Amino acid sequence: MVSKLENTTKSIVIPSSIEHIPEVEQFIDEVYNEYNFSKEIYGNVLISLLELVNNAIVHGNKKNPEKQVTISALVEKDILVCRVRDEGNGFD
Repeated sequence: MVSKLENTTKSIVIPSSIEHIPEVEQFIDEVYNEYNFSKEIYGNVLISLLELVNNAIVHGNKKNPEKQVTISALVEKDILVCRVRDEGNGFD
């Protein structure tokens, strides 16, 4: 489920399970297609976000499928800001 907020932010919420990683890849593709950033940036964003989401699932939420991971992408002019949030305790 991808939603667009305030014409500049897109977000997705997934259960804390590795099986949902393809949804994150699709989300990144949608952001890439909508905002048309360079292929180099696309590759960097893809690798970085997949690693962050994997860490949120494994380390933050301890693979608990009842917890969620939220991924958001904010595009303002020529700046892309991505955030990954989990429901774990500890590191912020």
